[in-house]
Amino acid sequence: CFGFLIGWPVLRLKGVYFAMITLSLTEAARLSALSFPALTNGPRGIVDLPLPGELSIFGITLVSAFELGDRFAYFYLGGFLMVCGLILLWLIDTSRMGAVFHSLRQNEDLASSLGINVAKYRVVAFMIACFYGGVGGSFFTALQRNVYPQSFQVIDSVYFMIYCFVGGLEFVIGAVVGTFVLLGLFEVLGEFQQYQTVMFSGLMILGILFMPNGIVSVISGFVSQRRGGDG
Repeated sequence: CFGFLIGWPVLRLKGVYFAMITLSLTEAARLSALSFPALTNGPRGIVDLPLPGELSIFGITLVSAFELGDRFAYFYLGGFLMVCGLILLWLIDTSRMGAVFHSLRQNEDLASSLGINVAKYRVVAFMIACFYGGVGGSFFTALQRNVYPQSFQVIDSVYFMIYCFVGGLEFVIGAVVGTFVLLGLFEVLGEFQQYQTVMFSGLMILGILFMPNGIVSVISGFVSQRRGGDG
């Protein structure tokens, strides 16, 4: 619902204006959390949140209550949410709505000439993204058991976009692949200490230059060539 309220006026903008307003909204949300201490506790944040309780239906325990220090419970919960999210995205991607989204990504003007309501579907895509953001934020808060205004900044939005670009925007699994590759690479470069960020940024730029459609597109192209050669 918030995605609709924000997206309907904002998503009519294009180009640099859209980029500026989205970054401004991120900062506005952070400043709003600082400005309403009665609701958000201001810069001190919301702390000491309770652990997730037991999940049961008709007296049958599906998930037992989380215990302090048990990180595996969060690992399994995070994996479950990721798999469910990927399945839902795959269903959307292979549906008629997914075909419309692909046409908008390639050429909005051409899609509009075919009778597609561009503004409507941009808002729908934004609402879906907001839903995933809400689920991810809820999981993050439950995992950390606290949340502060500085927990979410503009740089986080930039990293999320980079993960998608590196993995491949055309593929459902692209964001996951990009995240695992970049985070793993960042950890591997940790031994270089003060040069870590510089080397990581350079490798990331090279990856975008030589793989403009993402890592998954390269893998997909290689598999297609192998199949064609075998045929």
